[in-house]
Amino acid sequence: MRNHGFTLLELLIVCAIVGTIASIAVPSLLRSRVAANESAAVATLHTITSAQAEFVQAGEVDQDADGFGENGFLGELAGNADLRDAAGVRRVSPSYVPFGLQTDANGNGNTDGYYFRVYLPDGNNGALSEVGNTGPGGADSNAADDQELAYVCYAWPLQNGRSGCRAFATSEEAEIFMTNMVALAYDGMNSVPGANAIYTGAPCVSSLGIGPGGGAGDGNMWVSVGG
Repeated sequence: MRNHGFTLLELLIVCAIVGTIASIAVPSLLRSRVAANESAAVATLHTITSAQAEFVQAGEVDQDADGFGENGFLGELAGNADLRDAAGVRRVSPSYVPFGLQTDANGNGNTDGYYFRVYLPDGNNGALSEVGNTGPGGADSNAADDQELAYVCYAWPLQNGRSGCRAFATSEEAEIFMTNMVALAYDGMNSVPGANAIYTGAPCVSSLGIGPGGGAGDGNMWVSVGG
């Protein structure tokens, strides 16, 4: 009795069925992953806003010694970087945000397919990123008053279109904003939000813009996630 194997036609039919299933399942899986990453990014920004409020209230950084605390960079909040006004080396413990949200060499935290970066005002209508501005050498009493009041944090995809399709931002006002990145797309380290991306003028000290008509710095349309 002869063993019966698959014919070429049968194999081609099986391959066609597998290909059809994959063409349906893979995009759906990608969309689900993107949606999950974006939801996680919003949740992380909420965590950061709460952490900043607690960090300021605790006076962890008080560069001008006036009794009012200043907002922190991600590394400081995570206990991964020395506090920038410490008389010696000091880090927070316990941390205000998950230690996993520590920063890399570019001053970015990352988790769940998104980068995160905090900017603080420099006291001269500009902004400071994390790199080179933490630890005792990063103290700047001239910027302290503005840093008591303001910060901005952006979240953008590690891979635009694959790990996320939208960028997000929050500030001391604790509202979360998002953009579909039509005018300017952010994509990992290839394209990073500038400090003034969501502002009408100088970062952290001017008004938040909501799009081209509102004068957002990057030309994108930013809208509140809550409405």
